[in-house]
Amino acid sequence: MHGNEWWRGCLRVMLPLAPLLAIAMPVHAQTVSGPGGQVLGCPNSSCVATDPAGLADVAEPGSVLVFPKWALGTVTLDNGAIEPRVQLEIGAVCPGPYPNLPFDGTSPLTCAPHNYEVDVHWVCPGAQVGQETSVCEENDFQVFVSTYGKVVFNPAGLAPTALAGQPVLTGYPALNGSTPVPVPPPGATVPCTRGYAIAFVVNSRLQPLANDVLVGDSIQRNFVGGTDLQSYSAIAIQSVPGNTNGIVGTDTGPIISTVADPDGGTHAAALPFDGQTNHYQMVGGQLWGDVRFTQDNLAPFADTFLILLTLDVRSGLNNNDTHVNFDFYNQREVNISAPELIFSCWTQIPLTTLDPNLNALTQQTPYGMFVTGHATDEVTGNWRTLLGIVQTTEGPTGGAANSVRSYTVRPANDSVPVSTYFVYN
Repeated sequence: MHGNEWWRGCLRVMLPLAPLLAIAMPVHAQTVSGPGGQVLGCPNSSCVATDPAGLADVAEPGSVLVFPKWALGTVTLDNGAIEPRVQLEIGAVCPGPYPNLPFDGTSPLTCAPHNYEVDVHWVCPGAQVGQETSVCEENDFQVFVSTYGKVVFNPAGLAPTALAGQPVLTGYPALNGSTPVPVPPPGATVPCTRGYAIAFVVNSRLQPLANDVLVGDSIQRNFVGGTDLQSYSAIAIQSVPGNTNGIVGTDTGPIISTVADPDGGTHAAALPFDGQTNHYQMVGGQLWGDVRFTQDNLAPFADTFLILLTLDVRSGLNNNDTHVNFDFYNQREVNISAPELIFSCWTQIPLTTLDPNLNALTQQTPYGMFVTGHATDEVTGNWRTLLGIVQTTEGPTGGAANSVRSYTVRPANDSVPVSTYFVYN
């Protein structure tokens, strides 16, 4: 047998065994480390069948919710009602896992009701404060929600419109409360008018708890006139299974072990998204998805914005910038590499601000795709978390200022988990 034929014979025998070898491979052999030694997850197709250990499932109820965008302001609807430009909604469901489902699984799940306290933080994009170049300000408040209950609130300080004399519940300052929640911080040097929100279950001592019960969404009314309406689902992050801290007193779940600021700051607590015992699961640091190229030269007119955030935040302290590289493709797979995007904590940027060539005329197709590299810390080069949404507006004439309707899509990611810590006041 010739050498080449011998190798072909070996391959015929070994290739069918490849999936079994991948399954048998130890977990440590299926992971990859980032520039700073972080454990990042699966590097190749050996782990296609299941998500890497420690990666959050953003579609399941979580102990943490992330809302990628809020904005100040109100809108007068076409019926005359005044509504907030953005409102957030949080509900609670039965906790998992679910070992006692009905035998056929067709009946809705019920459970003993519980009341949950949720700590909500308005997070602002970075701004220069004194000698600190990138301080991400934030403030927080607590809302209360019960099993299969719902609270609705907004950053505009507006009380939700009552229905038939019955107030809409905000959950503030107590269960069944209907008082408007505190507004975001005003900003020390730059007004804080937009950003993201993070919410997590806590006990009465404001210690985070492992209660994977939260679901949520955001309603957005982006334009004057009240005819635009869109929404997105909040990004859910679960606690790591097998919490060993136990339940203390009347707490609804075991305590999440917070850690000190890893960068040695003055704040005492940080939420650990690292996939370790008694902590939260991780999220990714890369995105890819659909995009509508900006089209202001002829109808149908459209403008698109990238809305991005990182959980690598040190609230009220100086933050290193986050760097993200982009590639865009038109419908014919023609590629353009956009300039590197640099932001601090949160950003909303028009496509054509990132690169003037990201318009339909230059790309020769109105639609396309984008893919990012892994977000990195500008100083250390370590990988960072990256979450976001893509928002497109349309109108009767060109230019975002003339838009009258919009829609939002959530990008996908490569399922490679990145560990981080959200440092808060």
